Amino acid sequence: MPKLPEFKDWKAPWEKSETEFNADVARKFIYDLHKDAEKLTDQVSELKSSNTELQTKVTEAERANETDAEKAAREKAELESRLASASDKDLDIARLELALEHGLTKSQAKRLVGKTPDELKADAEELIADLGLKKDDDANDGGGEDQTPNGRVRPARILNPLNPGGGDTGISTEQLLKEIPRI
Repeated sequence: MPKLPEFKDWKAPWEKSETEFNADVARKFIYDLHKDAEKLTDQVSELKSSNTELQTKVTEAERANETDAEKAAREKAELESRLASASDKDLDIARLELALEHGLTKSQAKRLVGKTPDELKADAEELIADLGLKKDDDANDGGGEDQTPNGRVRPARILNPLNPGGGDTGISTEQLLKEIPRI
């Protein structure tokens, strides 16, 4: 395709014939431009789909040409990623279980630190001791404030909202823990 001249030097089709402006010629010219743009758009989308197909084939070819060591390393990385994801979910479930078991709020449960459920449990017990909280079954029946040995006022105990009174009222912590889906 020949290179287009500068705009000041370019002549429109109706200007070349040295006659007056012809609306039909201008209309045909604009129509042809739109038609060319439509064809180019179709060609671009065809090229994009061809590119996607070729990329897929390249990826498949690269995987086919992988050595056993490379395949093993790739699969190991994928498995480690899946294991880390599952481990994070298990720790999140353990945090929720500890929150229910010990009467912690959601924000307090998020602060629990540990890489295993046992570490989380130890941290939860330490947090409860630091905050002066008691578990539902260890708390006094009054549920109000009481004095610590050093004379400080201990805040009212936090009750499990699903089992506020214990016994047969509400849902027990144990029942709720059994209903949590495990992966």
